[in-house]
Amino acid sequence: MAAASAQAVISESPQLDPLVEPPPSVATEEAEEIAARVFGIEGTATPLESERDANFRLEAADAAHVLKVYNAAEPDAVADMQTRAMLHAAVTDPSCRSPA
Repeated sequence: MAAASAQAVISESPQLDPLVEPPPSVATEEAEEIAARVFGIEGTATPLESERDANFRLEAADAAHVLKVYNAAEPDAVADMQTRAMLHAAVTDPSCRSPA
């Protein structure tokens, strides 16, 4: 009996480049709604400059926070690495101002 062969399925769509794709379009009001709904943080959002993401400074009653909306073209591993780096900095040196 012949062994079955497996074929890899290759996606037809090209991999997107986060340096070429535009940052996500997120309005200030939408950023405030996301922060409240997802993180329970209510405050006033101010857009921050970013090369490839949509970032906001969120002034809340207790503190300032950063909301980062990653570019859909950004590989998950890169977004995960950035998040882990912020969390590591916050735990390693609490005096280091971090958005985490």
